[in-house]
Amino acid sequence: MILKAMREVGIEKQVERKKKGVCPFCSVEVDPESFRDDVSWREYTISGCCQECQDDFFE
Repeated sequence: MILKAMREVGIEKQVERKKKGVCPFCSVEVDPESFRDDVSWREYTISGCCQECQDDFFE
């Protein structure tokens, strides 16, 4: 059911990228050592976004 809902809203690819450790927005493999602080790391665990995409988004 959840996968069907994700397909319907068009985020299935992004969820799969996050599961693989790839940023859902820029498709770069995420290096866990690249996060500058705990807040950035926590955001990664939620969204899967790399540090650079977080910087762009939260600018």
